[in-house]
Order: sequence, then structure tokens, then C-alpha cells
Amino acid sequence: MYKRTPRVAWNDQKKSAIKRGVGWDFTFESWSQWWETNLGPDWFILRGHHTGQYVMARNGDKGPYTRGNVRCVRVEDNHNEYNLTKSEQTGRPHRKRLDAKTVASIYQATGFYEEIALQYNLPTHIVHRIKCQKAYKTITDRLVKGGSY
Repeated sequence: MYKRTPRVAWNDQKKSAIKRGVGWDFTFESWSQWWETNLGPDWFILRGHHTGQYVMARNGDKGPYTRGNVRCVRVEDNHNEYNLTKSEQTGRPHRKRLDAKTVASIYQATGFYEEIALQYNLPTHIVHRIKCQKAYKTITDRLVKGGSY
């Protein structure tokens, strides 16, 4: 059985960077020490790719992964920064995250996804992701789902 360890996580992050053409300047020891300095002794539990966890983010999503070019941020902050940078480059605005009240209303709404999407000025796939609990699960987990067709 596959067991995720700090060394496996380091190797995965290194391979991912190299695959994307991004430089990598961390040994396993320097990488582990960086995480422990930023998050403390429980760093391995706190880092990851899920909401609320922490990632090693490059400044401006540019340059290599080096000690002077990375910072420790929450996943959602890193995603928001990436999306804002991307929207500036493409000239297309990025939709901000929905607030909990709106998500709850969508999740509990009844009707066709297309109708709900029009009502909230959203793409249909966002409504689908909310209804199927693939997005905003931390909000929808405590709600009663409305019917959809």
C-alpha cells in the first residue's frame, strides 16, 4: 500500500515543478526545514492541496522554487492570486468566490440547473458543482439539499 511520507511529498513537488518547467532548488533537508520553520512541528499535517491547508507559493507565480522566492500561504489564497494574475494576463475577469449565503441558496434551490444559473448569473457548471457538493462542500455539508431536475 502507498504511504504518503514527507520524502514522497518532496519528490512529488519536485517532479511537478520540473514537469512544469519551473526550477527547483530545495534538497529534502532544506525543504523539510523550510516547512517546519513556517508551520512548526506539525507541518506535514498542515500542508497540502485542500482548502485550509498550506502550500509553498512562488512570488508572483514566477521564477524557481528557491528559499528567497517562496512563501507559505493557504491554498485558497494561492488560487486567488493565480486567478487574478491569469485574468490580468488574459484580460478576462475572474469570478470571485461566492459567499456562504449565496451558496446555501443555490444548494437549496429547486428547478433546472440552467434556471438556477440564470437567476444567480453563473455558469451552469458552477451550479452543478455546488449541487453535487464538488464545490463549497464545507458550506453545503450542513444544509438540506433542494430538488433539481
